[in-house]
Amino acid sequence: MTKLDRDLEDNSSALRLAQNLGADYILVPSIVSLGTEKKNYSGNGIATLNITHRLRVSYKIVEGNQGGAVRGGAFTSEKTIRQTGDLQTESSDIINELLDDAADQLATAIVQSAPTLPVEVAKAAMVNFNVACSMTDPRQQPILISALGITADNHVVVTNQPVAVQAMDVTVELDGVALGSAPGSFQGRPGLHKIRLSREGFDPWERTINIYDGQKLRVALRMSEAGYARWADTTAFLATLDANRKLTDAEVKRIEGIAEFFKNSHYRVDTKENIHVTYKSLF
Repeated sequence: MTKLDRDLEDNSSALRLAQNLGADYILVPSIVSLGTEKKNYSGNGIATLNITHRLRVSYKIVEGNQGGAVRGGAFTSEKTIRQTGDLQTESSDIINELLDDAADQLATAIVQSAPTLPVEVAKAAMVNFNVACSMTDPRQQPILISALGITADNHVVVTNQPVAVQAMDVTVELDGVALGSAPGSFQGRPGLHKIRLSREGFDPWERTINIYDGQKLRVALRMSEAGYARWADTTAFLATLDANRKLTDAEVKRIEGIAEFFKNSHYRVDTKENIHVTYKSLF
């Protein structure tokens, strides 16, 4: 999780909750600081110690659609305790008293702001965004494979450039709600959202993203140790194949079995489309 995700996670969750509840505005208070100031006085036969506890609070009133702040402010709550030689006071409830006073000031600020807030908040229309997933090994190195084919007389055809493998049937969740499977196109409201991508054999991928219309999100999913071990064991034979090599019938069957593994395990080699070849393409 990145620092941006940590910074935005709480506000993003609150924003989505507000949208689910149909709230027009969200109140976001924050404690800025909590401190203590001591002042001693000695004179005219009097010795006193004044201890002031001070709580500083800021707040934002945020519209519940895209999270834009429309009002804001700050205030301070104080509690002073006077100590003398004859009077010593200790209180374990200072913080609660400061919080109660801050809540009263916050309520007053909200009441004062309410008449100037728009009666209705415009709701943003749903937008389309796309998600597709490439693959990496547990060390986060891209998983690539050569597009492979077999001619009519069982000779190997291997492309010069390796291509990426795309994971299919990846579950896409937005703010905890499953939208469908990637690769594909999905709809959501513009703005900050928590997205989660998951598939068996891979580590889940979670981020806070800013959705906009036409967005193309391409994510490199990392294989789990167990998932990669199975992948490596199944595809190791392909690395032994040389271009133009004549295959035995048993080797052809083995390659066809690997191709079936690709199909049944829902992997797709990311080759260019509309290329006409004179051999049987397997990957």
